[in-house]
Amino acid sequence: MLLDWVHGIRRRIGFHACGAVRMLLWCPAKDTTAIIPRTIVSRSKISLSLEMTCHVEQIVGSDETARGKQKRRDQTVELMSAKRVFERMQDSGITLPAGRESELYKQVQEDSKHADDDDAGIKTSGATVRVRGWHKELQDLQQEFAAGEFAKAKGMRPGDQSKIPRGAEWTLTPKYARKVELENNLKHIQKRTHAAEELLQEQAKIDTLGTRATSLPSNDPQKYAMLQEMRERKEKLQERLDKTMNSHVREEFVHFKHDRKASSQDPPLLMWDQRRAESMKAYDEEFYPEHSLSLLDIEPKQPLLYPLAEVDGSLSATLLSALFQNGKNNLTTLDTLAPGAFDALVPKVPALTDPNRGGEQDVRDLPISRLTPEMVYGLTKAWMEWPFKPDLIDF
Repeated sequence: MLLDWVHGIRRRIGFHACGAVRMLLWCPAKDTTAIIPRTIVSRSKISLSLEMTCHVEQIVGSDETARGKQKRRDQTVELMSAKRVFERMQDSGITLPAGRESELYKQVQEDSKHADDDDAGIKTSGATVRVRGWHKELQDLQQEFAAGEFAKAKGMRPGDQSKIPRGAEWTLTPKYARKVELENNLKHIQKRTHAAEELLQEQAKIDTLGTRATSLPSNDPQKYAMLQEMRERKEKLQERLDKTMNSHVREEFVHFKHDRKASSQDPPLLMWDQRRAESMKAYDEEFYPEHSLSLLDIEPKQPLLYPLAEVDGSLSATLLSALFQNGKNNLTTLDTLAPGAFDALVPKVPALTDPNRGGEQDVRDLPISRLTPEMVYGLTKAWMEWPFKPDLIDF
């Protein structure tokens, strides 16, 4: 239903017939994942279609909204995004009512008070481990053990820090066993996160080379040298990634790599990172019947930056559906729609290979979920002009 309302903006039908109408919409918190995703891997045809026509912000949400079905978000990106939003709110004189602040907003607000301290503020480099629910449990257990409230093992005195004697039958107390389990879990996650961060730092250096090379004229000898160095470092990085046995490290690297690239664009790719203010926190018990809801502000873009005609708009939606149904891979899936489509269409859309516009030097490194509205518009126009395109009915 939401997409039908939004498509009415472009076609000027329904309650948009006399002009685009701004909408405030209450929806289940779990549905906001598809509308305003916080990670690239969660971005779908729905959110990309909305971005072509509207700007969507969450006015009211809950902690459940943040969790939802979202993939884990890079905390470095999350903190930097929140910091930018906090600065926008300060510039606009916007404040949140007491008791309606999210935990992330409180953290950034507190960090801003100590911005001049050497050790304060948001760290933009290095790995950041996400705060999980059991972290609080671990902190409580560590504090209780330090205060001498429970022993390591049966037969030992509470608060005794000495090692458990070897070769003897000792039974760990339930609380100490749980503490050890959580500490080992934390060490494992930290090791995994730091391994992924090393790969991400190398990827950032490769991206910098690509961006600098793109800005140089084609006859500049430095351009060739930079591109050559970029290719060599990229091959070495891929070798390191192939040798990484931990699948979680590889998965984090791929997901976080695209999240960081999307966040570093100007403006950021995701509508979540473009928000003007943090959303107010709501509680399930405030609704009857009790439910986790979010309030969305859907503001039409006027005039439309990429004004497709009605038939082109339908084609744009059809192309996106076909691309996303092919496993969210890269644009080589265009060839599954029509033989030769990849080689014919990609050169017609310069943004696809321009890192300064969200593209990649090698377009095969650009996932479908990182396409920008400009790229979708360009692909649609290129398809319309392609003499060998199949009819829409063939899709």
